[in-house]
Amino acid sequence: MRIFLAAVFVLAGVGASADSIPLTAVNKASAVIDRAIKAYGGAEVLAGITTAVQQGTFTNFATYQSRRPGPPWDKSTVARLNVVDFAQMAAYTSNQGEGGGFVTDGATLLTADGNYNINRRQNTLTPIPQADFNATVGPFVRITPVLLLRNLMQRRHTSHWLGEAEVDGAKADIVTLVMEVGPALSLYIDQKSGLLSKAERVFPPFGQVEYRYLDYKEVDGIPVHQRFELFANGEPNMTAELGPLKLNQPVDQYFSLPADMLLREAVPPDPLSASKLAEGVYLVGGSGTYALFVESEGEVIAIGGTAGIAQRIKVLRNQGVDGPVRYGVLTHHHNDHLLGVAAYADEGAEMVGHQAHEAVIRGTVEHEIMLTTVVDRHSLGSGANRVELYDIGPTPHVEHVLVAYLPQHKMLFQADHSGIGRTGPVGKGQPVTVALHAAVKRLGLDVNRYVSAHSPRVLTQAELDEAVRRATEAD
Repeated sequence: MRIFLAAVFVLAGVGASADSIPLTAVNKASAVIDRAIKAYGGAEVLAGITTAVQQGTFTNFATYQSRRPGPPWDKSTVARLNVVDFAQMAAYTSNQGEGGGFVTDGATLLTADGNYNINRRQNTLTPIPQADFNATVGPFVRITPVLLLRNLMQRRHTSHWLGEAEVDGAKADIVTLVMEVGPALSLYIDQKSGLLSKAERVFPPFGQVEYRYLDYKEVDGIPVHQRFELFANGEPNMTAELGPLKLNQPVDQYFSLPADMLLREAVPPDPLSASKLAEGVYLVGGSGTYALFVESEGEVIAIGGTAGIAQRIKVLRNQGVDGPVRYGVLTHHHNDHLLGVAAYADEGAEMVGHQAHEAVIRGTVEHEIMLTTVVDRHSLGSGANRVELYDIGPTPHVEHVLVAYLPQHKMLFQADHSGIGRTGPVGKGQPVTVALHAAVKRLGLDVNRYVSAHSPRVLTQAELDEAVRRATEAD
């Protein structure tokens, strides 16, 4: 009882201070939200939205993920269909496109009867054991203002007014939206029209994502944008030309499982762990990012620069490997494969990367680093655990990429060029798979184990051969 009364007194004290910054922020946000709700058809209309369907053509800019280290960035186009049933908590998202050496033709399906990844290219269904409805529909909601306003109306108690700013010459109020999943959004709501003009999210340490909502058109009394743009740290990342937004239409036809598809086992959890592949050779990682650690001459050669290198080194130490990290090999210039530079530098390691990537590697940290550059091939260590580095580019993914070959173990570590799933039988390889296979053959490397920067699955040469055969056979 005392705790309850204390809370009442505290709240009463807050209420008495009409000029307090928190109270002003809450009250101002409420007024802005009311104006926006009215602009989007009113509370009854927003609350009455039960289903939404929209098709669109999305152009992706491969920012820091292109075949070359700098702009102009590569572009790829994806046809996307988003379907959501809020009442039944069901969702269907379909994507078809090609880019970066990968062909996409699949969908995600969430229903009360089960959750699946659908791969039409492989003709497979894979259960999703821990699917999250809000995480699945979040990307659709964030690019659709009327659905954002529906969410904002439901969660307005979490909202604060942050201030005002100009967007394309028009003043806008900024209010926060804390969605069920992910970082909060800052919504820019035009002071005159009440329409959402843009939104922002911050992802430490990567930076800021900005959403722009363009070319509004009134459909059945609701303003709907026809075009969308997304920026990452101020650089274009995606544009979309959107088809009609269909609200409160029947959607049951999207939620039935496709017939005659092969059911694969669910992808198991991927906790941080170490796997000993040979004497002094360890694959360490989890959550889809792995590095290879090789003991040689009392030192460690680390290969791969994906996220969490510092934690992976700790796991390596728990395996009894205590030699210093002498080298940190960076396979290529994509930003998700350079996250480990700082961790390697903290270990006092010398970086090794392709000559074409020197500037972007050095640019990942503010201080000087030791860096050896490779043109075609390079050798590290000696004896049974000698590591040979080869540039297998150009490939459909990048112009230059280093693979690490351990000749004594007939083992090859590669990044982004497997294209083979974590579970089930080997299916149709991706264009990057074909490129990797051709490079190994061209170089005359004797490989029987392929290790990946993004999967704990170790592939045999026979499995890679089969994936390429399926990829190149006539449909």
